[in-house]
Formats: sequence, C-alpha cells, structure tokens
Amino acid sequence: MEIEKDLSSAIKGLNRQAVVVMPQQRPLIVRRPWIGIIVMLVGILLFSLLANQVLTKGPLIGLDQPLAQSLHNQARHGSWVILGIMWFFSATGMEGIMMFLLVLSVIWIWQRRWRELTLLIYGVGGGEMLYQTLGHIVNRHRPVFPDPLETLPGPGFPSGHTTTSIILFGLMLYLLWPRLHSWPARLLGLVLVPVVVGLIGFGRMYIGDHFLTDILAGVFAGTAWGAAVLTGVELAYWSHQPGGRTGQEPTRT
Repeated sequence: MEIEKDLSSAIKGLNRQAVVVMPQQRPLIVRRPWIGIIVMLVGILLFSLLANQVLTKGPLIGLDQPLAQSLHNQARHGSWVILGIMWFFSATGMEGIMMFLLVLSVIWIWQRRWRELTLLIYGVGGGEMLYQTLGHIVNRHRPVFPDPLETLPGPGFPSGHTTTSIILFGLMLYLLWPRLHSWPARLLGLVLVPVVVGLIGFGRMYIGDHFLTDILAGVFAGTAWGAAVLTGVELAYWSHQPGGRTGQEPTRT
C-alpha cells in the first residue's frame, strides 16, 4: 500500500510538472528593441537636418517655393476632379484620422484591449502635441499666395497631417501584421501605408498649405515618435507577461 501511494504521488508530481504554460510569441520589436531605437534615431537625425536647413535657409529648401507655386497654379487652373481628390486626401489626414481615432478608442475600450489603446493614445495623441511643439519652435510660415485656396493660421513645419497619419497607419499595420498570414497581404500593407501617407502629404502641398520640406519633416518626426512609442509601450507591456520580455522562461503550474 505504501509503495502504491508513493507511485501515485510521483505520477501526480510528474503530471504537474508537465503542465507548462508557454508565453505568447514576442513581437520582433520586443525581441530586438534596437531596431526601434535605430529607426527613432534616424528619424530624429533627418528631422534635425531639415529643421536646420529651414532655420538657416540652407540649399535643401531651394525647391520649396518654386514647387509650391507650380502646384498652386495647377490647383487654380487645372482639373476640378484632381483638386477634389486632393481635398479629400488632405481632409483624410486630420478629420478622417480624428474620426478613425474616436471609433477605435470606443471599440478598444469596450473590448478592454488596453495595449492597443495605449499605443493609440501615446502614438497619435503624443504625435499631435509633438508636431505643435516643434512647429512653434521652428516657427516657419506657410506658403503665401495672392489668391490662396485656403488660409490657415499657425506655423507649417512640420506638417501635422503627415505626422499623425504616418503614426496611425503605421501603428495599424503593426497591429494587423500577425493577422496577415500571406506575403501578398503583407506586401499590400507595406505598399498602402506609404502610398496613403504620400497622397495625404501631396494633397496638403497641392492646396497650398505646406512646402515639400514640411511634409518630409512630418514623415521623419512621425516615424521617430512612432518608433519610440512602439518600442517603449511594447517593452513595458510584454515585460509583465509570462516569460518576461524574452518569452524564454515558461511558467510552471
């Protein structure tokens, strides 16, 4: 009887040890956070280069005024269809993003998806504050025309539409990436994000609200901020999951 009890206890002990809860697969940004850091630093470097050119009136901004004037002439005397399309993408970069942001926030609060909601708030909300702060620091005027299509107050460097759009659409691609199981779907996502952001930026230039370097600065600032938020939030979130940030240590029950 004692032997049977010992064998039974040993088997139960083996069974308990065999039940292993494996942690979820960590995203690449968590396993290789240096990638996010490098992207952030490159974005900061490129933005700083453009900001220096604007402040010192360097040669890199030489194309801004001629291109702005050319696009303005095209918008004034060209096709109304093209102008309407450009107005649509221009509005998508702010009003559309704000609507999308509101809808996503309500859905994720309802589903209690706090990780995604945190990325959204710090990413897009922080990006909004970032570009306004940078704009007042650099304090660059917007394009000026005798017959403007639109007149906006405030500085134009960097473009806020471009900054927030690259953060939001980049974030959405990042969150959807694990659910895109085929390479054609992933390739489509990799193409769509820069195309949509590019159309938003070009729309802002076409209707005369920004120079080319304003748009590029928005891309660099948004990329840097998005990479910083994504890396920081993901490291903080996954460090509290079973297995920690590496996911190599299983939790035994």
